[in-house]
Amino acid sequence: MTRTFVTATDGGLINMIKRARTRLALIAPAITTPVAQALAARISDLPALSLTIILDADAEVYRIGYGDPEALEIIRKASKELMFDLREQPGVRIGVVISDDRTMVYAPVSRNVEAGSTTDEKPNAIMLDGAATENLAVAAGASEGETEIGVTGMEPERVAQMQADLAANPPKPFDLTRRLTVFTSAVEFVDLKVSNYKLSKRRVPLPQEFVGVGDETLKQRISSQIRAPFDGIGTQKIKLEGEDAELLVDEAFIEKERKDIEDTFTYVLPKKGRVILKRDRVDFDKQITRFKQIVMKYRDALKSSVESEREGFRQQMLSEFSERWNANPPNFLKRRSGGNDPDRIKGAILDRADELFKRIVSFAPPEVDLNYKGIVIGDIEDAEFRAILRAAMVKARVDNATLDRLFQSGDAAAAQGGFDFSRYR
Repeated sequence: MTRTFVTATDGGLINMIKRARTRLALIAPAITTPVAQALAARISDLPALSLTIILDADAEVYRIGYGDPEALEIIRKASKELMFDLREQPGVRIGVVISDDRTMVYAPVSRNVEAGSTTDEKPNAIMLDGAATENLAVAAGASEGETEIGVTGMEPERVAQMQADLAANPPKPFDLTRRLTVFTSAVEFVDLKVSNYKLSKRRVPLPQEFVGVGDETLKQRISSQIRAPFDGIGTQKIKLEGEDAELLVDEAFIEKERKDIEDTFTYVLPKKGRVILKRDRVDFDKQITRFKQIVMKYRDALKSSVESEREGFRQQMLSEFSERWNANPPNFLKRRSGGNDPDRIKGAILDRADELFKRIVSFAPPEVDLNYKGIVIGDIEDAEFRAILRAAMVKARVDNATLDRLFQSGDAAAAQGGFDFSRYR
């Protein structure tokens, strides 16, 4: 029994082209080289064979992957030699083959996306006959009547323009673009950066007026430079929203938390960065949201602890230098009236202590930057990239279905076989 729903393959199209006896028409955006060769061979059967060929001459149809640029040149050369009128229909995106009283209407496959089905269980075409075939033949200008498409000839200038366009921006190899489609739908680069969560402790030059320190504790921090007293600041206790347990957080905890998240969800590629499976993005983003909360709460707790140290630092500086400055005020105080007033001297010491503390301790807002970047065709062309990525995923025990989808070597050749067209007469 002849099937109605079938698969349009090169082999099936060629079969219909070869079996035509009195009428042959082909309408499509573009065709492949094997189909073009079969059509070119039938041009020599004119005028016994009524032949109509309607194609698009837009370069984009070849970049999309509907056919081969060489195929159009084969048809053009044969039509020129035999004075055959090749027709053009801009924007046509349907395929039709009329072979005598039998018609196949099919959906052209973009080979940038997939290689095309080779099984009738995944059809992309229907077979018609009878009145439907006659109506289509008339509409396509293959029989007498009102022609609907392909009413203009394909001028050499249009083809030359298309060829120049393709030369300037040629189509990518179809197997690579298909693989790129798979990769971009499944994998992407991810870059996680965390900054300003550490307590930035700097040594700063000691102002001239703060010299001759007598206090032993203060003297340990000064050797022409000074640092703030952070010895009492350590692990901070924080509690996250929606969690009962209290976390003990320090810089090492945050580093480990980030590493655990990256190791769980991402795969490192030397010299390339890290990649993540898009299926893991939801869980990954949840962990990043939690991680951001940890960083922010840790910085808040740390800032609170440091602020408590600030007052101790101010009082220590005041205790150390009040008597000295009262006995011999610094020049910037001497030049001002009332510069030897004890209250003014006290205020000046505290102001200078605050300035020092601010210079020693930096509290820029913490940042957790997460950036995603897509895979590009250059990555897919890189065999080393694919090998390293596969090895990383195998090591991480990624399931075989995902590995097969990303790294399968098949689907590169144009589909062959499919529906057995020899069954129709």
